[in-house]
Amino acid sequence: MLPSDIETDDAYRQLSRRHFLQAMGATGAGVMLGAYGGEFSAHATAALGPSDGILIVVLLAGGNDGMNTVVPTNNGRYYSQRKGLAIPTNRALDIGQGFGLHPNLTYLKALYDRGHVALVNGVGYPGQSLSHFESMATWMGAQAPAGLTSGWLGRWFDGTANPNPFSMVNVGFNVPLHLTGRTRSAASVSPWGFGLGASTDPINQRLYKGLRGLGAAPSGLGPWGDLIAKVEQDALTIGQSMASVFSTKLPEGDMARNMAVAARLINANVGVRVVGVGQRGYDTHSNQTTWQDTLLGQLDAGLRALYAELQPEFAARTTVLVVSEFGRTPAANDSGGTDHG
Repeated sequence: MLPSDIETDDAYRQLSRRHFLQAMGATGAGVMLGAYGGEFSAHATAALGPSDGILIVVLLAGGNDGMNTVVPTNNGRYYSQRKGLAIPTNRALDIGQGFGLHPNLTYLKALYDRGHVALVNGVGYPGQSLSHFESMATWMGAQAPAGLTSGWLGRWFDGTANPNPFSMVNVGFNVPLHLTGRTRSAASVSPWGFGLGASTDPINQRLYKGLRGLGAAPSGLGPWGDLIAKVEQDALTIGQSMASVFSTKLPEGDMARNMAVAARLINANVGVRVVGVGQRGYDTHSNQTTWQDTLLGQLDAGLRALYAELQPEFAARTTVLVVSEFGRTPAANDSGGTDHG
């Protein structure tokens, strides 16, 4: 049983695909091979349909302070309780009706002014937990976390007839719960590119040819040996088919890079319908002004990078959903931060 006060990074790791598979009584490596083996082949990818929408889910892990993100500039209690943490009225980016955006969200403000942003404040659920693990699991799973092994987008993926493994991808090194189904799961794409299969160097090309040859016939090592050989071939296919995503320089900064990778995956038109992107560090119990200001600036840069890369034909049907497991307390604490609220 996980402690209720488990830290954000530990909660995120526990809510990744590998840990849930282990909790179900199987080795992570074996089940991951079993789940992915045979899915990744060149003929499995397909272009988006003419009416297919695209969803990018950005998780601000740690509990983002919503009141310093969408600032209640006409609320006296906000300013009296927040002390030095409150965003001054003259610094907030005014959006009308007594609200303003954090001053580092300049690109988001530009999108808002063009009518491309909806802000939904005060979203919660009955008996909300202030545990990172339990609240994150509830949002990811869209149900109570007890015994939870699948997420809302993963279950959608289970129900689709499309066998394309790139219908749902996560930019990162694991697959979080909301992108994990009961029978299917998102593909995890490293933001640093594919080392295997993507190189055009003649020496590496000979290596790839040799690896393909090893997987071209039964291994003689039984079904597991054959499966590993097949996964190796599929990895080569993925690396080659996705090489264009990393063929030109990506922007600096983790969020800008990850969001640009998300855009390029969509632009590749291999059938991507859902992309997951995570940003950690929002558990601002202390020194919140420095940390949240930096993180929201990085988020804003990520949104700018996304739309700089995203081709217009896909941008017009892409929705970006930004969520966090909970907000922060109205009152500042004595450490220059806020607590789970």
